[in-house]
Amino acid sequence: MPAFGPAPEIGATITFYFRVEDVDAVAAKVREHCAIVRDLHDTFYGMREIYVRDPDGYVLGFSQEIR
Repeated sequence: MPAFGPAPEIGATITFYFRVEDVDAVAAKVREHCAIVRDLHDTFYGMREIYVRDPDGYVLGFSQEIR
């Protein structure tokens, strides 16, 4: 995705997106190990999300529905 910048030299451009039950807890944990692409935020479509880059260069998105 162009919004995430140039693809690293890893053979593919992939974004993984995970729905979780406690995105705040996941965010606290992934911040210890991954670079933040987009920090924790609430979206207009009713999700709370964070995007990080894992050690292999892939973008991982974690989200939870706002209740």
